[in-house]
Amino acid sequence: MSKLGRKRSEKKARLVRLGQREIETLGLGQRFWSDLYHRTASDLTESDAILVLNVGGVDDNSAQQLYARHIYYPGDIRWQHRYKDITSVSPQGRLLLDYTKFHDTVPE
Repeated sequence: MSKLGRKRSEKKARLVRLGQREIETLGLGQRFWSDLYHRTASDLTESDAILVLNVGGVDDNSAQQLYARHIYYPGDIRWQHRYKDITSVSPQGRLLLDYTKFHDTVPE
């Protein structure tokens, strides 16, 4: 399976498709290729697909590089769901992040 979510620069005149479908994201003028576009749960199961998420960053306090990796199998994907909003505003007008909702999803 090819890499997912690769951004295509609008300045490039040539587009290499590699068997992927091109989609436009929410009118932002950016285009991404996604192997998941128009796929179903059974498509992923039949093809033994997995999604590998790699995240990297730097810890602000120690300046250490941090890395995380997780593999998602077709049964892990919640179709037609979205993540709950973890943000709210306090009575004093400050932004609050409620990480107890971080993994919560709601059906669309």
